Amino acid sequence: MRNLPSLLWITADVAGVMYLSIYGDLDAKGLVEFAREMENKLLSLPEISLIELRGVRSPEVHIEVPQARLRSMGLRLNDIAEAGR
Repeated sequence: MRNLPSLLWITADVAGVMYLSIYGDLDAKGLVEFAREMENKLLSLPEISLIELRGVRSPEVHIEVPQARLRSMGLRLNDIAEAGR
């Protein structure tokens, strides 16, 4: 069983906008997955029309290839970048 993050209700304004903070003992990926689960559940409610996730980083991939290896294979860094897209 996983430890669920905590939800902190920050404020609600006059226009009916509510701000939540999600935090806990999960890595960044786990927190984002939890936030997406909450987003899907909340959007299924007829009273909820919009949810914006903020502070969520896009996934990144770092690839290191020695220049000598690239040259030996007849490749350039652009070739590696294009293959990763």
